[in-house]
Amino acid sequence: MACRCDCDEPVSDVRRTFCLLVVFDLVLTFLLWLLYTQIKGQTAFEAFDTEVAHFNIHHSLFDLVMLAAVRFMFLILAYGLFRLHNPWVVAVTTTISSGFLIAKVFVFAFTREDRDLPLLDYLLLVSSFVVAWAETWFLDFKVLPRELKERLVDLRRAADEASPLLYGQGRRRDHLGDGGQSSVPFYTPQAGSPENRSVVGDVLANTGAVSAEFLPSQLSVDQRKSLMERGQSAVVVVKSLLQRSGWKLEKQGKAGENVYSLNDRRFGKIFRIEAIIHAPPYDLFADFFQRVKELPKWNPSVAHSEKVDVLDDHTDVCYVCVNDQAGGMVSGRDFLDVRCFDKIPTETGHSYIIASMACEHPKKPVLPEFVRAENGPNAWIIEPLPPGDDGRERCRFVSILNTNLKGWIPQSIVDQTLSTILFDLIHSLQKKWSPRPIAFA
Repeated sequence: MACRCDCDEPVSDVRRTFCLLVVFDLVLTFLLWLLYTQIKGQTAFEAFDTEVAHFNIHHSLFDLVMLAAVRFMFLILAYGLFRLHNPWVVAVTTTISSGFLIAKVFVFAFTREDRDLPLLDYLLLVSSFVVAWAETWFLDFKVLPRELKERLVDLRRAADEASPLLYGQGRRRDHLGDGGQSSVPFYTPQAGSPENRSVVGDVLANTGAVSAEFLPSQLSVDQRKSLMERGQSAVVVVKSLLQRSGWKLEKQGKAGENVYSLNDRRFGKIFRIEAIIHAPPYDLFADFFQRVKELPKWNPSVAHSEKVDVLDDHTDVCYVCVNDQAGGMVSGRDFLDVRCFDKIPTETGHSYIIASMACEHPKKPVLPEFVRAENGPNAWIIEPLPPGDDGRERCRFVSILNTNLKGWIPQSIVDQTLSTILFDLIHSLQKKWSPRPIAFA
């Protein structure tokens, strides 16, 4: 992760709160140390003499005050003065503090005969440990995601101001008819609940003027061939995963749409979900592969989606941005994947395997304002089934998900997030293709 420093930008409210937490860490540690010396019945001079001048790691706790002072110095310099946008400094200070405190527990003499009330000894050690980790959590889960959203809002404003200058005249000329009237339909953004939309989605969904579809292809012959081979290899990998045994139940759904997982040496943990969808197989295939821009309309996890490049009839490059997950603990990510599908004849029609894998494309470089997650072998499998009792077409739908979300996220939260995404996908499909009442004239 690159080290970004924005010394000239104003300090955000959430970053100011973090700096206040760092100051509180130092003041609290010093106050507890003063109380500790007072309970021992020492004057200020005696405390300084025994705890500082004649410091002994086995009998003195003044080193915890110095440790808090070191944390204060590095964190205020890094995040208060230089305004860094990465968690490495707080990670280092917390790691060093944790290691020192654990070692201190083993070497400190808690059972000295002249100690009547050792409660503050424990409180001072525990508070130093807890506050250090609280600083790490607050920076990584509150400060950095909040500031990322604020920067994305600024990008949106800048894009809105620049779009008429960069693209307005050219696109207007391209789409003017013989009568001088524009043939471009008026676009109105989809309405949605603010709670269910991330700033990432708001930014991308409202900057259609800079969509990659309006930029010429920048791929060389070798790059195009490499992407096509990567898409075809994704199909091969997915077919092999479907034949694998050892899938374990990860999470049970309410309607039988269980999530299973498989640990693979190459790709790590892979998730799978399957369900029956009452929809024609080709229409379901078109929802995923052809009508890419309409994904956010029926899938609440997707904030924005677009085709970046079409390599051939079976292969394309797709850019997707997802909303915040896990109650905001996982901020929105963007993905760039090469996708390839295989059409397989069956007794009841055709099955479709749409496989995808992370790739690079000059139209969509990685932006510092976004967290570019990386997909392993992902897939949507659509298999036709005989019509149900109601006579409606239906198919067996399988989704395979393997994603590296990047960032400092506990594995338990990653597993929960990916399982939730799969459940939301199934519920969204069932809602989209649920039977609609027939209106009679």
